[in-house]
Formats: sequence, structure tokens, C-alpha cells
Amino acid sequence: VVAGSGDPLVAQAAGSCLGDSSEAVRLSALRVLLRLPGRDGVQATAVAGKCLEDTDTAVRAAAVEALVGLATECAEVAVAAAVAAGARLAHSAEDARAAAGEALARMAELGSEHVVVAVRACLEHQSGDVRASALQLLPKVATKGDRNLANAVGACLEDRDL
Repeated sequence: VVAGSGDPLVAQAAGSCLGDSSEAVRLSALRVLLRLPGRDGVQATAVAGKCLEDTDTAVRAAAVEALVGLATECAEVAVAAAVAAGARLAHSAEDARAAAGEALARMAELGSEHVVVAVRACLEHQSGDVRASALQLLPKVATKGDRNLANAVGACLEDRDL
């Protein structure tokens, strides 16, 4: 007996494949999870956010696309998508930070105000690499006249680690 696509067993099986050693399997698992009927958008952002950390470029790119698409669903999911990507902006791996930055920049183009909050938080991170990533992302996400952001950039200019 084959389970239907809305069956929780399908989600469970696909979720377990996200840790597979094959990039193709992880990519397929991500795509299956995001297409499941009745899936929870907030949970989907958590899955896609985790995939921003993947070692494979194609999986990270699919995660970026997924987060950007999910951010258009509703306000609650848009916040969750920005939070998921923002958390990876502080990741130790440069590839994960770059993928997160791309997702945040594209969400900002859609008008997600939650993106700036995520980037601003990273400007105060303990890691100089994370602060530098956030600073490089600012021109893509900042809104004109944001005084708080201008003050944060001013603090970064005095940062000897950057």
C-alpha cells in the first residue's frame, strides 16, 4: 500500500531523508516536504531554514527559493521565514551565511520588514564574520531613513574586527 501525499508517514519519511548522505536525496526530500498538502507554513520555514546549512549548493539554493516563496503566504509565515534565515546569518559556515543573506535580501524585495530586524540583530553578534556578513547585506535590506540602522552601522565603523 502506498501512502497518499497528505499522509503523515510521507512527511516523516521525507523528513528523515534530510540527513541522507546523498545531496540528491536531501534535495528531493526538501521539495517533497514543501509540496505536501496541508503542510504547516511555519514548520516548513524551519525545515527550509535548516537546509540553508546544507553542504550542497543545490540544496541551499532550493532552501532560499522555499523561504522566499513561503514568505509570501501570510504575515505569520513571513516572520517565521525571516527568523529562520536570520538565524543562519549567524551560522559559523560562510556558505550558510551567504544563503541566508540571499534569502533575506529577496524577502526584503518583497517588502518584509522582519528582515531588517534579523539583520540588525546580527550587527551585534560576537563573531566579526557574522557582523561583516550582516553589514554587507544592509544595502540590500535597509529602508531609507532608518535611524536605528544608521546608528548600528556607525558602531560597526568603529569595530576593529571588521
